[in-house]
Amino acid sequence: MVSYEPRVLKEVATNLSSRARSLEITYAVVGALLAGNGGAVVAEGEPSAAVDLGLLGAALGYGVARAKAFELHVRAQTDLCEVDIERNTHAMSATPESSTDSS
Repeated sequence: MVSYEPRVLKEVATNLSSRARSLEITYAVVGALLAGNGGAVVAEGEPSAAVDLGLLGAALGYGVARAKAFELHVRAQTDLCEVDIERNTHAMSATPESSTDSS
């Protein structure tokens, strides 16, 4: 049986947050390069078309990355909440219950 290890969930949450931050930059750069190169090929070397399409590609790549990054941040926060829930549950079960019944 596998035992519960909160540090594993914390490490996963840290990694997810780290990946989320790097996604935005990576997608923007890749989008700019792909769209800029595509624009240069289609426009037969017209620099303004390559720049315009590169900027559009960067904006689209960044937009897609923001959505993915948000999902990763939510997963990271969910993992951290699970750690807190487990810690609080153990703390409550470790303390003796106060008698609220007067029976």
